Amino acid sequence: RGEGETWIAGQDEVQAALDRLVAAQKVVVRDGHYCLPGREQFVVQRAARLVQNEKKWKRAKTVARFVELFPFVKFVGVANTLALNNARSESDIDLLVVTSESRIWLGRMMVTGITELLGYRRHGDKIRDRICLSFYLTRAALGLQQLALGPDDHHLAVWATQVVPLMETSTTASTTLIAVVVCGMSYSLELDDAKREPRAVKLLSARIEDRPEGGHSRERDALATV
Repeated sequence: RGEGETWIAGQDEVQAALDRLVAAQKVVVRDGHYCLPGREQFVVQRAARLVQNEKKWKRAKTVARFVELFPFVKFVGVANTLALNNARSESDIDLLVVTSESRIWLGRMMVTGITELLGYRRHGDKIRDRICLSFYLTRAALGLQQLALGPDDHHLAVWATQVVPLMETSTTASTTLIAVVVCGMSYSLELDDAKREPRAVKLLSARIEDRPEGGHSRERDALATV
């Protein structure tokens, strides 16, 4: 590859690169996880957090079951550390919510209200296992490029592609929901406006089953297709 060149690596290429790093002793493998030498303790930590995160996933799924009753809510997903199955026990649960055009304030009021009624909303010093309604978007303003720190904002790209859907529309006929352009690559989730289906349980189960314990999915575990 040329210096500065951007390309899309397949699973085989990624595995081959990891194998070379292991052979060169720049990376080590512990229980199916890759880490830097001397940081093997984080593999044990991730395994412990996977167990701790089960309650958080159940709570997020419960909220999604209620939120999907609102027709103007088009997408709900888990973001940040829980999306990576790496949330600390004292952490909250960050959700990304997408609403219909001109319905962000109504959507925010309804989602906040149902979360409060369930007794799950984060406020004050009540943080652990509480729902933090951190991110709202509408279908009229889906681009995240304006939030990027620059053309090479890898953090934003990783954040967007790690969001785990709890509820979304059918994917039969797709339109772009969220788009992030970083380093010349476009990341987007393709969803359908034509038919809206409550799929919280199915989607969450599929996402969790695809992940090895304490780690990432072997497939692209992303909001986006590149």
